[in-house]
Amino acid sequence: MSKQLRDSAFRLFPKIIEDIENKRFKKAFEGLDKTEIIAKKIKNPEISYHTFFFRGYAESEGGDPEAALEYYIQALEIIGKLFPEEPEKKEYQSFIDNTAAGIGKALIDLDDDEKAKKYIEAVRPHIERALQIFEKLLKSEPKSPDYLSRYLEVIDDTEFCYQAWGMIDEAIRLFDRKLDIYEKLFETGARESEFLEKLDENIETTGLMCLNQKKIELAEQIYKRGIRIYEDILKNEPESHVAAVFLSYTYDYLGSMYSDLGNLEKAEQYYKEGIEVLKNRIEAYPEKAPYLAALASMYKDLGMVFSYSEETEKARQYYTEARKSFQQLIERFPEECMTGDILVKGLNELGSLFEKIGDIEGAELCYKDILQIYEEMHETNPEELDYLLEISDALYKLGDLLSDYGETKPAEEYYKKIVEIHDDYLKENPEDIEFRTSRAEALIEIGKLYADEDVETAKEYFNEARQVFENALELEPESNFYRIGLFEVLRATGELFRAQKDYEKAIEQYDQIKAFLQKLIESEPETLKNSMELASIFFRLAVLYSEKGDKDKSAEYHTLALENYDTIFSETLGSPVFLQLFAYELEYIGINRFASISCEVEDPEIVYRYYNLARSVYEKLYDEDPECEGYQTLLARIVQELKNLDMSMNRFERSRDELEYLVSLREKMQDSDPENPVCQLKLGNALNELGIVYSLLQNLDKSKQTLEKAISLNEKLLESEPESFEYQEQAAVMFANYSNVLAEMGKTEEAEQYQAKAEEINAKLAGNNE
Repeated sequence: MSKQLRDSAFRLFPKIIEDIENKRFKKAFEGLDKTEIIAKKIKNPEISYHTFFFRGYAESEGGDPEAALEYYIQALEIIGKLFPEEPEKKEYQSFIDNTAAGIGKALIDLDDDEKAKKYIEAVRPHIERALQIFEKLLKSEPKSPDYLSRYLEVIDDTEFCYQAWGMIDEAIRLFDRKLDIYEKLFETGARESEFLEKLDENIETTGLMCLNQKKIELAEQIYKRGIRIYEDILKNEPESHVAAVFLSYTYDYLGSMYSDLGNLEKAEQYYKEGIEVLKNRIEAYPEKAPYLAALASMYKDLGMVFSYSEETEKARQYYTEARKSFQQLIERFPEECMTGDILVKGLNELGSLFEKIGDIEGAELCYKDILQIYEEMHETNPEELDYLLEISDALYKLGDLLSDYGETKPAEEYYKKIVEIHDDYLKENPEDIEFRTSRAEALIEIGKLYADEDVETAKEYFNEARQVFENALELEPESNFYRIGLFEVLRATGELFRAQKDYEKAIEQYDQIKAFLQKLIESEPETLKNSMELASIFFRLAVLYSEKGDKDKSAEYHTLALENYDTIFSETLGSPVFLQLFAYELEYIGINRFASISCEVEDPEIVYRYYNLARSVYEKLYDEDPECEGYQTLLARIVQELKNLDMSMNRFERSRDELEYLVSLREKMQDSDPENPVCQLKLGNALNELGIVYSLLQNLDKSKQTLEKAISLNEKLLESEPESFEYQEQAAVMFANYSNVLAEMGKTEEAEQYQAKAEEINAKLAGNNE
């Protein structure tokens, strides 16, 4: 009877798992109620373990991590008694592993430090006892691959638990034991790529964990121990190609670490050691393509080190070496390159990196390599439509690149090749609307190239493209892609008329987009993206009316734009992702160009409202992620512009408030990077400006104190670079401002001393210029 009941329970468990995975929790718990009754009736601890474990799993999947932990702990207590009695039993080893993993996930989902502490106290003794039992088990059979690999899994899940508990130091210490196990495992001859991949992943993630904890030496020790492990494997088995590639990756991790720390010499040293490993392997095993791919990637990473530090020539040198490696891949392994995805991704990224350092030729060569790959694929498989689309994408990249750098003739040739490809295809497939609209996109780009020199030709291209998108929308009025295409051609046509100062026709184009969007919003009021686009069109119309000379109409559209933006902001407060999109939109409409907008708008309050809106968006994003340097920088820039606007209108109280906020931002930025001279310089500038505003408001004591802080900061900068023109010039300005404040306070003698200092510096700088 007991055996029948036991078998009945174990038949229920697969069905229970299926119910949990398909979110049928009620059925799952009904099944678990049955297994619990059986477990109690026949007093079977294994059935009890499974029952508690799957209750925990069901609660976890159902979104109740606290209930899950209660059940997991009961499961752990049961297996904690069974495992010591039969530690060699694989099922019990697996139970320990699975339960630790479940507990780790539940603790992360719990997201409550106080409650987590309670569960940590209950769980930790069981987990650590299980680790001790595994240690004893290994002493009895130290070369058992099964025990070693199972122990690795348990350590993995224990590490996961430690991290979930916030016990980072314990997790890092445990990693030493893990590396010991890896070494013993590899000594047994178990060098499957699965273990090597896990080792690489563990070395990378634990190294990063150490870096996040500012444990630089420990991170280096971990990376270097990884290098020794891979080197030992290669001594015993030189043809372990996976180990050799991961060896090079570990040098990459070291190089990246020192790059982040600003030690470029050491970073370059480690990258070069990794490069040497790969070159030697390529020489010994020229038939192995992965070495060339890894070499290209390492050269690219080393180039990025010097790109970030603005050492453009060095960056270009290493990017060029990366491209040579990609070229060798294409030439020596054409069959493998026919699959192309990894190679194309690498070349695309490399092309973008060349663009960032202004190397148009390097970028063009990378995109031409991609074009060559897909052209060869298309020759081999002419029926494969995707290859034609990839060829078009590569040609677009080439056209856009050259167009951005003013190389209009070669850009036009690339765009016209896209048109030719589409024309050839459309001869056989005239009804293919997607190809027609894709061809129309190229026509728009060609039209833009003619916009400055041959307006009539540009209009012809725009009109043809416009007709295609209008026809496409008649057939598929819901298509977002066709709508975007039509808007693009209307904008391009509007800007063409604007350049000719034909404002009526320019406004007509934007009015059509406005009408289209207003209809869309009526049918889809919940789609905020349409509202954002409409606000952007209102903004463009405001600018056009301003240029036309219709100030009232311009003010009307600015008001409409701001009302829309205010509404969008209030509706997106709970969505950081949409707020980011909103921020990008504000960048697009002109946060970068508000100086020119200030000239176009007669009412400065309108300009002020745009800035204030941008400030609100970035303040919200900054509150969500105060560590993000990008948000700090943008927020500081916008606050600076608000201050400038206030000063231009003699609103000194507002200027003071903006500058006090700006100083607090600059202080936080300096605290996060105290050795950065740019942060110190910008903080000094903000303090100097705040000191001036305090003096304008007749708060002379505060003005004096603030200027003294600014002078002190600048003196530290001058100590590090005494011949810096920028720092000396800033010192002269600050001394002059400080002198004025001292004079107003009646401290004439001291004021004269500082004025003399300012004049002395200015005379020195003037002499140097001569």
